[in-house]
Amino acid sequence: MKLIDLNDWTQTGGGAVGTSYFHKTDPTLMLKFMSADVSMEQIEKELAHSRGVYNMGLPTPKPGELVTDGQRRGLVFERILGKRSFAKMIGEEPENIDTLARQFAEVTKLLHSTPCDKTVFPNVKDCFGKMIRDNKFRSDSIKEKALNMLNAMPDADTCLHGDLHFGNIIQADGKSYLIDLLDFCYGYPLLDFGAILSLLQVMKYMEPIFVREYHCSLTQAAQFWHTFQKAYFGEDTNIAENEEMLRPYVAIKTLCMETESGVKIPDTPADIVYSILA
Repeated sequence: MKLIDLNDWTQTGGGAVGTSYFHKTDPTLMLKFMSADVSMEQIEKELAHSRGVYNMGLPTPKPGELVTDGQRRGLVFERILGKRSFAKMIGEEPENIDTLARQFAEVTKLLHSTPCDKTVFPNVKDCFGKMIRDNKFRSDSIKEKALNMLNAMPDADTCLHGDLHFGNIIQADGKSYLIDLLDFCYGYPLLDFGAILSLLQVMKYMEPIFVREYHCSLTQAAQFWHTFQKAYFGEDTNIAENEEMLRPYVAIKTLCMETESGVKIPDTPADIVYSILA
């Protein structure tokens, strides 16, 4: 692991998982320092996943090496100059939401048409199954129903992001890049849409948090999601029927998000997980 001097870097952002920095003299480098509660195993996993995705030819910033400042640990990546997340572009360019949604659909189609390297990435049923079993907030009966639903889904060897939403794809100069690849895996493509739909359904009860984290309004995000569905599934897609079809993936992803975050999704007037599984 390479020792670095943090004085050579400028902090540019931060979140629950880590803090990002740009190099002061080399504009091609960025640093992602992990929070203290992120284990070395998770850091190494993210690096291995980033390298695996890059080696498969999917668009993602080129990963570098493991580094430390003597206390914290992190990863160096290629810096994508001028990058913005789709979430940020939705909020900053509301007049372009439909165009952005179609661009997001194109990179998602590329992802879901790419056979995955099974020597590097896990099966989604193993990955999500462990997170469901480790969920400490839900009853055994609910977790059993979710596991049965997950295991009954078709098997596939296509790439999945694992945490696909409009904050985890960035764009610069019209080119899109996949980021935050810790949960990358392979399996049934529709499982990737649980994260987006879960955000939209749960966050309508917590919109100020959504705006702070995703830089756009729920109305803008809903328009983006509507156009995305048409672009991904077909222009004649019935949105209401399609979202009903996707509901099981919402329940599964919600249970996984609770495990990863260590926080139970707040109860709503009609709890999403219970309404789907119970």
